[in-house]
Amino acid sequence: MLNRTGAMAVDSCRAMQRYFARVGDSVATKLMRHCKLHADEVQYRSWEAMDLLAEGMKIKPEHGNFSQYSVVLKAEKQIDMLETLIPQVESMSADLYGLLEKFKPYGASPFSETLTSVRSNGTLKKEEPTQFRKM
Repeated sequence: MLNRTGAMAVDSCRAMQRYFARVGDSVATKLMRHCKLHADEVQYRSWEAMDLLAEGMKIKPEHGNFSQYSVVLKAEKQIDMLETLIPQVESMSADLYGLLEKFKPYGASPFSETLTSVRSNGTLKKEEPTQFRKM
């Protein structure tokens, strides 16, 4: 999901960068270039995360009689692979969370009152969400 979000943001920022460059707004053009670079980073890091996920899915649990040396050897190899992979996944998770936090608008929360309120004469007034009517 995050790589699709990054791809959409890259496309949107690129289109806005071109638009602002055409109208001669250098400040907005530079801002959209930074937006595009950040979205590229999100997309790239999400691909890396998907690679880590694929690597982790290759590790299958070892079953069998652990009194046999070959079974224990296979299990120890899998444990070593997991001990290497887990810190990478934890680090990637923290990195992606940090990048995702940068995407959120300042002060946004999922169900803030700004989603259903409008400012009218300096006060907040609650409104019902607009419903589309079928014609």
